[in-house]
Amino acid sequence: MSPDSSSERHILVIGSASLDIIGRALGPIEYATSNPGILRTSAGGSARNIAENLARLGMHAILISAVGDDPEGERVLGETSAAGVDVEHCLRLEGHRTGAYLAVLDEQGALRLVWMTCPRSPSSHPITYAPASTYLKRRPPW
Repeated sequence: MSPDSSSERHILVIGSASLDIIGRALGPIEYATSNPGILRTSAGGSARNIAENLARLGMHAILISAVGDDPEGERVLGETSAAGVDVEHCLRLEGHRTGAYLAVLDEQGALRLVWMTCPRSPSSHPITYAPASTYLKRRPPW
């Protein structure tokens, strides 16, 4: 592929988009009490991260994912779009919360604990999935 042909191609990335919350302890972790540390939040999710990196390399990345209709979902899609990813086909699920990934790192940066959620309704009912064509807002480029 020649360097200028990347703008003619589309890369479709399907999968998770979530809010990442990473906490790193400033000293040894003490359980059952508060620990001083640094917290960082950012848009995340495996598929979203891949799409963002492809866009930063100059590819036309299209993300298909789902987020809730909450401020976190707005943030995730906003940061992803700002990075150059086409998020037009991402779903905003009414009445659902955006998935999140919470990681706790020790003072050396080693992963100690992880919690993950996925978009769920407040009543914890699973999401009902339908064919992609149900949700596409325009004719897909593929």
